[in-house]
Amino acid sequence: LISLYLFADAFTSTWQGSVFSKGTAMSAMLLWSSLWSLLFSAVSTVTTSELAGARSFLSRHPEAWSPLCLVSICSSLGTFFVLYTIQRFGPLAFASISTVRQLLSSILSIVVFHHSVHLLQAVGLLVTFGSLGMMIRIKRYERAKSAGKGSLGDNRRASGAEEQGAEPAEPLPDC
Repeated sequence: LISLYLFADAFTSTWQGSVFSKGTAMSAMLLWSSLWSLLFSAVSTVTTSELAGARSFLSRHPEAWSPLCLVSICSSLGTFFVLYTIQRFGPLAFASISTVRQLLSSILSIVVFHHSVHLLQAVGLLVTFGSLGMMIRIKRYERAKSAGKGSLGDNRRASGAEEQGAEPAEPLPDC
């Protein structure tokens, strides 16, 4: 089950990134992802005979409609921001954001609910955070290195200060 989740998670954002690279509008992606979600939900509720139970529950508890609508709106907004992130920053950035969100959620759960953490779980958290940190550091290094190959070749170019319109920082004095 976890392997299927990892495959679907990796495939989906990469596929969406390739669809966006072909010029597909975000509104079309929202429409089609919502329609597929509706289809899968309808098929699963009908085949598992849960549709009648859900209708019965909602008729007995009409106050449940408000939270149900709120969850639907939040889900739609979440889908919008996922697609926006993939379109604007790419699938790799989205995968990094998702990983950080899941890790922070796990850590928050550990701290708030006082879950015990085994040694291998702690190592897994450290390896994941370390990998993300190293990936960010390598990207920054590569950007600084490629920026340093320009005609200026000074510290402003390598630090990215020129792109931001800032003056280079004064070097720190030797102690």
